[in-house]
Amino acid sequence: MKDALGAVQTALVLGGTSEIGLATVRRLAQDRCRRVVLAVRDPAAAGPVADALRADGVGEVHVIAFDAREPANHTAVLDEAVALLGDLDLVLLAFGVLGDQEAFDADPASAADAVAVNLSGAVSSGLAAANRLRAQGHGTLVVLSSVAP
Repeated sequence: MKDALGAVQTALVLGGTSEIGLATVRRLAQDRCRRVVLAVRDPAAAGPVADALRADGVGEVHVIAFDAREPANHTAVLDEAVALLGDLDLVLLAFGVLGDQEAFDADPASAADAVAVNLSGAVSSGLAAANRLRAQGHGTLVVLSSVAP
C-alpha cells in the first residue's frame, strides 16, 4: 500500500525490460518505491537489468515470466507478482513490439503477431491487472502506448 505520503511502495512492470518502464521504476525509487516485479519474456536475460535497479536503490527486485501473446497466463502472472509483493500499488503496462510495414506486407502472420502483442496482450493483461487492483481495493494501472515507428 502507498506510504503515508502517497508514494508507491510496490510495482509490477509488464514489459520489465522496456526502457521507459525501467526509467519509471528508477524515478519511483527516488520516491521510496523499494519492491518491484519485472515481468519479462526471458527472465534469465533480465538478471543484469534487475541488478542495475538494485544498484539504483530498488531494494527488492524480482523477475518473472510474462508473454503478452499468452492471455491465458496473464491472471497467473498477476497472482505470482502478488505472491512476491503482496498488494500492488502500481501496475505498469510497458510492453509492445515495433513493426515494419514492408515486413508486414511480405508476412501477414508477423502483422497478426504484432497485433496479438500490442492490442490483445494489452487488453488481456490490462483487464487482469484491473481485476486484481479492484479486488484489493486500491492501486493504479498505467498503460503506455506509442505511435513510434
